[in-house]
Amino acid sequence: PGLSEFVRLRDAYRKRLEGEELYQAGRFAEALQRFVEALKGDPDDPLTHMNLGVVSAALGDRVQAQRCLDRA
Repeated sequence: PGLSEFVRLRDAYRKRLEGEELYQAGRFAEALQRFVEALKGDPDDPLTHMNLGVVSAALGDRVQAQRCLDRA
């Protein structure tokens, strides 16, 4: 893995952390966006899929929530 891959994964990790902070603050729509952005950088991260599922459930999208949790 090269530097560009490291940077991509680091940025995805940071976006996931931002999403977690937004979720904790009750800002669910913004958290969802951060998790989607994080998955663009690291589409196989199970924690991001889990977080996306949790925030989707909080926003009332049970189908998307189940899909994400199944992927996690």
